[in-house]
Amino acid sequence: MPALVWVFVLLFGGLVVFAINAWGYSSRMGKSFLKAELARQARINAETFR
Repeated sequence: MPALVWVFVLLFGGLVVFAINAWGYSSRMGKSFLKAELARQARINAETFR
């Protein structure tokens, strides 16, 4: 039973760290990444519907 509790604690901790990292990335590089992603998507769409 304690091992299962440790697994849940580690999973939850990893999830919290991941959420904090994702929020930090979105606040810092979110705009530039979004622009690059939109440009890539637009290029894919242009190639698809040409």
